[in-house]
Amino acid sequence: MHRPALLALLVLLLALPPRPAAAQQVTPPKLVTFVQATLPADAPRRAADVVLLITIGADGAVTEVEIRQGAGEPWDTAAMAAARQFVFEPALVDGAPVPVKVPFTYTFRVPVRRGPIVPQPQARRDTERSPEGRVVAGRIAERGSRTPLGGVQINVRDPRTDRTWTTITDSNGRYALEDLPAGRLELTVLSGDHQTLTRPVTPAPRAADGAVPAGDTLYLAPGTWTGYGTVVKADRRPEAASEIALTDDELRKIPGTFGDPTRVVQTLPGVSRSPFGLGYYVVRGASFENTGFFIDGHPAYYLYHLLGGPSVIHPQLVGRLNFYPGGYPARYGRFATGIISLETAEPPDDRWHLDLELDYFRAGAMFSTPFDDKKGQLTVSLRRSYYDLLLPLFVDNFSFGFTDYQLRLSYDLAPGVRAFFGLLGAMDFLDAEQTEPGDRPNSSDADLGFHRIYGGVDVDLNKHLTWKNSLAWEYDYTSSRRTAEGEDSINAAVDGWYANLRSGLVYTPLKNLMIEGGLDAFYVTVNADLKVPSLPPLGDPRPPEFDPLTVAFRVTTPMASVAPYVLADWEVVSGVRLLPGLRVTGDFWGGEVHWSADPKLAVRWQLDDQWTLKTMAAIAHQPPAPFQADEPFGDPNIPPVRGSQASLGFEWVSPDTSWEVSVEGFFNYLHNMARPANAITSDDGELERVFFASDMEGRAFGGEVLIRKRMGGRHFGWLSYTIARSERLRPPEDWELFELDQTHNLSLAWSVLLGNEWTFGARFNLTSGNPYYPIVGSRYDADRDSYEPIYAQRPDRIEVFHRLDVRLDKRIRFETWMMEVYLDIQNLYNAGNPESPRYSYDFSYKTDGLSIPILPTLGVRAAF
Repeated sequence: MHRPALLALLVLLLALPPRPAAAQQVTPPKLVTFVQATLPADAPRRAADVVLLITIGADGAVTEVEIRQGAGEPWDTAAMAAARQFVFEPALVDGAPVPVKVPFTYTFRVPVRRGPIVPQPQARRDTERSPEGRVVAGRIAERGSRTPLGGVQINVRDPRTDRTWTTITDSNGRYALEDLPAGRLELTVLSGDHQTLTRPVTPAPRAADGAVPAGDTLYLAPGTWTGYGTVVKADRRPEAASEIALTDDELRKIPGTFGDPTRVVQTLPGVSRSPFGLGYYVVRGASFENTGFFIDGHPAYYLYHLLGGPSVIHPQLVGRLNFYPGGYPARYGRFATGIISLETAEPPDDRWHLDLELDYFRAGAMFSTPFDDKKGQLTVSLRRSYYDLLLPLFVDNFSFGFTDYQLRLSYDLAPGVRAFFGLLGAMDFLDAEQTEPGDRPNSSDADLGFHRIYGGVDVDLNKHLTWKNSLAWEYDYTSSRRTAEGEDSINAAVDGWYANLRSGLVYTPLKNLMIEGGLDAFYVTVNADLKVPSLPPLGDPRPPEFDPLTVAFRVTTPMASVAPYVLADWEVVSGVRLLPGLRVTGDFWGGEVHWSADPKLAVRWQLDDQWTLKTMAAIAHQPPAPFQADEPFGDPNIPPVRGSQASLGFEWVSPDTSWEVSVEGFFNYLHNMARPANAITSDDGELERVFFASDMEGRAFGGEVLIRKRMGGRHFGWLSYTIARSERLRPPEDWELFELDQTHNLSLAWSVLLGNEWTFGARFNLTSGNPYYPIVGSRYDADRDSYEPIYAQRPDRIEVFHRLDVRLDKRIRFETWMMEVYLDIQNLYNAGNPESPRYSYDFSYKTDGLSIPILPTLGVRAAF
C-alpha cells in the first residue's frame, strides 16, 4: 500500500464525469466556388504546384491562407489570391459547423496552343464514352497505425486530356470519384501531414446493383514534420475557472514518467513535488488526502502500485486527464481542495487493435475489437511486473511485484442508448527478510489491491437532454505482517467495499446554456483485523516496568453519503460565461447525519479571441476518514473538513490557438482538519484517550504561471511555475510552515519532433526544499536504554531539489503495424536529492537520507 494502513483507507469518494464521448463524426469541407488564378501577362509559361494550407471558417469562407510548399513568384501570390476567394461548404463535427485547416494544392498547367487550321478536314475519331459511369474508390489510412485519414485531398488525372477530378475523404478515410473515362489514369493523394502518394489506377464499372466498389486501402506515411494536417478546432470548453486538460502524447511521452499518463500531474502549476515521486500530490498547499483521484467518475483509492510504481490503468486506455486545482464542478464532491479526473478511452472502432509493451520491469498487453457491425466494443488489458524475477539477482531476501487488469464492454442498445460494463483491478505484494548480524531475524510482507465492477447506461432522450447513469462496486484490501524471532507476530489486515451510484441529466436547451443535475450516492464499510501491541494502560508506569502485550481485535466502520447537485454553464452575454454550482451532502457516520452545502461560482470573461479573465469562489466539504470518525479510535462528533477557495487570473491564446499562457493567483483555507492527538481527557472522573482532534487549520496562498505549446508542429510542452506559502495552525502553537511547503516550484516539460519519427523530450524540475526541524542534540533515557532527540526551535529546509529527465522515442512503421522503441532516463546527471537527513543512533552524526539515483529504462512497444 502506498499510504499507511489508516490513511490508505480514506475511502472518500467522488462523482462521475460524463463518460468518454464516442468518436466524433467528421464531415470534411466541400469546395463550392473555385476561382481561377490570374498570372501577370509577362509570367513565364511553365507548370507549377503550390501547396497551401487553407483555414475555412464555420461559415465556409476562407479566413487565412498559408504557403506550405511554394513554387516561387508569381505563382505563390496568384495561388494565394485565388484561394482567398474560394467558398466551401463548412466542415461538420457531429452535424455542427466548425472551422478547420485543410491542405490544398493549386496546380498551374502550361496552356496548350492550338495548331494551324488544316485546310482538308480529316475523319474525326469518336470519343470513347464511359459505360454506365466508371468509378475510382478506396480508403486512405495512416501507415502503421491503420488510422483512417479524413479530409485528405484525392486527385485523379487523365494524362491524355490533362483533366483532373478532385474529392476529399470522409471521416472514415473513404473516397469515390464517379463518371470517369475508361483507361489508365493517375491518382494522387495529398495530405499536408503525410507524404504525397501517386499511383496509376484504372476506373472500374459499377456493380450490377449500382453499388460503388470498395476499392483498395492506401497507406500514407507521415511526413518529415507532423502537425500540418487537418485541424478541427472543436475543443471542449473549460468547466471551471481553473482547468488543465491533457490528451495523447502530452500524457504518454513526458520524460521521467515512464509513459505513465497520471504522473504528468506532478509537472502542472499548483502541484508540489511528492517525496520519491510517489504520486500523491499536494495541491495549492493542501494535504495529499484533500485532493481526489477518479477513474471514469468513481473514486480511486489505489491509483499507483507499490514503491512508486506505475498507475493501475494501462497507458493506452487513458483518453483524457482533467486537473482542477480548485473550484471543481459540483458533480464532484467529498474532497476539500482539488480533483484529478481520468477518463478511459475506447480505441477506434474501425478495426481490432493489439498493443504489446515490454521494458526492464514489466510487460503489458491490450486488445480491443468492435463487434456486431460496430455496435459494440470489447477492450481487455493485462500487465505484470517481473521485479520478483530480477531483484534476487541483485538483492537478497527482498521481492515485490504487481499485476493489473481491465475489461470493458460497451454496446449501442438502440440509437441514442449506449450501455457499458467493466472490470478493473490491481494486486501488489512485497516480501522482505532481515538477518543482519546482531539483530533478531525478522520478516515482513504486505499485500494490497482492489477489484472493481462497474456499469451504466447513457440515454439521449432527445437532442437537448441526456440521462447518464453509472454504478460501481469495489473491494479494497491491504494486509501487512511482521514476524521476529522471540516476539509475537504483528498483523494488520484491513479490507472494505464501497458502492457508488451516480445518475444525472444534462440539458442544453440553448446554444449558450447547459444545465446539469443529478444524484451521487455512496456507501462504504471498512473492516480491520488487528493484532498489535497494546498501548500502556492509563495511569500505569512507563517502560521498562510496563511490558506491552499483543492484543487482537476487529473494527467495523460503515459510512454513507447522499448528495444531490446542480450546475450550469450560462453565457449571459457574448463572451461572459457563468459557471454556478451547488451540492448538498448528507454524510452518515457515528450514528448521525452531517449536512453540508458546497456552493460554487466561476466566471470566465472572454474579452476577445485571445484574452480571457477568470475568477472563482467555492466551498468544499470532506468527511473524515473512517478510522477518524468511528470508535474505538475515532470521534463520532468529528466534523467534516471545510475548504474555502478563491482565485483570480487571466488566459491568453495565440491567434492560431497553438500557444496558451495562464496566470492565476489563489487562496485556500482549510478548517476542522483532523490531526493525531493521543491526548487524555476526563469525563465524569473517568480517564479517556483521544486519538484525533479536529482543531487544526491550514492556509495557503500564491501565484501560478503556465506557458503551454499545444500539440501540433515540431514541438509541444509547457513551462509551469508556482510561488506559494502553505501554513498550519496546531493549537496551542501559532501558525507555522506546513511540512510539505515548497515556496518555489519550476517545471519544464518539452518534446521536440526531430524528423523521421524521432522524438526527444526533457523535463526539468527545480523546487525549494521542504521545511523540517533539525536535531541539534540528544539525551540518554536510561529507562528505555535509548537516546531521545532534541529538536531545534526554528525550522530549516532540505536542500533545493533539482532533476533532469530525458526521453528518446523512435517509431518504425510497417504497412499495417508499427513499433516504438524508447529510452527514458530519470535523474540524468544523478543529482543527489535526499528527502530527509539520517542520524546516527545517538544523533551525534548526520548524513544525507535516501534519494532516487539515475534510473534508465529501455522499452519497446508494438501496435497492430
